[in-house]
Amino acid sequence: MEILALSDIQERWKYTKAGIHKLAKREDFPKPIAKVCRGRIKIFLKEDIENYENGKDWLFDEEQKRRRQLLFLKLSSE
Repeated sequence: MEILALSDIQERWKYTKAGIHKLAKREDFPKPIAKVCRGRIKIFLKEDIENYENGKDWLFDEEQKRRRQLLFLKLSSE
């Protein structure tokens, strides 16, 4: 069993902490299997994170991420 903390996911996806916290609020984001340090550090199964990544190429590609962000900004301003 391999586990990841949010900092590991941040490095894996090249995301900011704020960006990952925003994604973690979504219903489809994997739930942590544990919380340590009085709940400040969330631990995830690597397998759950890998399953979440399927079909989400924008997690790894800066250009796709930027285009996705621009699309959401456009849709939210209409």
